[in-house]
Amino acid sequence: MLGFRLLSICAALSLLSACMNDQNATRAQGAGAGAALGAGIGALVGGDPKDVLIGAAAGGLIGLAAGDAVARKKADYATKEDMIIQERQIVAAKADSIGAYNIGLRGKLRQLNDDISLLEEEAAEGRAARSERRDLRRRAVADLSQARERLAEVNREIDVSRQVYQEALADSQPAELADWDRRIRELERRRDALTTLIGDFESSTQRVA
Repeated sequence: MLGFRLLSICAALSLLSACMNDQNATRAQGAGAGAALGAGIGALVGGDPKDVLIGAAAGGLIGLAAGDAVARKKADYATKEDMIIQERQIVAAKADSIGAYNIGLRGKLRQLNDDISLLEEEAAEGRAARSERRDLRRRAVADLSQARERLAEVNREIDVSRQVYQEALADSQPAELADWDRRIRELERRRDALTTLIGDFESSTQRVA
């Protein structure tokens, strides 16, 4: 029964999008896709009808936000060709930015591990002050929080870039968009590298818990 309700909601959103202008249709499609994905996650995590509905609601809101971002992007360009050129450049710049951020985060991680090792040596010799551990943990937590925010940001950027790419792919040949796709994949690889760095940072931060 619940599955039928969710299917009906998603179908209604799809039907509604067909009656809207291009921008609003994109928003509705994003909401429908997000709701379906959120419902699936809710079913996997809890299985309870409440979990499924909560997942659908949360996913719908996230999907609506992504759909709105895609709609606004599309409205910024006069032609499809303009969109392809500009979005390709935007993705390349984002990949460069996250690559530079990853380099900086690696440096912070090395420094953190060096400081932790020194602190552990001092602790073994009875010379470590509690305030030093507290300050080191505060710095590590602040860097980790910033990295998580950057990861959330780049995930949103990738979601929107992929959706805009799919919109362009609907009336383009894949070969025309090959360079754009390659640049999105590069951004995804750098996102994955950031995810790994965050995991390493979390492990190191636990050492000064």
